[in-house]
Amino acid sequence: ISVYKIATLWETDRQGTYIFIFFAVISVAMFVFRRNYRKRFEKRKRDNQQ
Repeated sequence: ISVYKIATLWETDRQGTYIFIFFAVISVAMFVFRRNYRKRFEKRKRDNQQ
């Protein structure tokens, strides 16, 4: 959603798009962070079951 807002508002309201750029970066970072932690905990759970 943030990427769409960035694309549509870039020409008209460049100052307002910076907050959406920030949200897009935070969203991607949260996705990667959560994915890595989920994989780490799944690996730990598998190792403990064996």
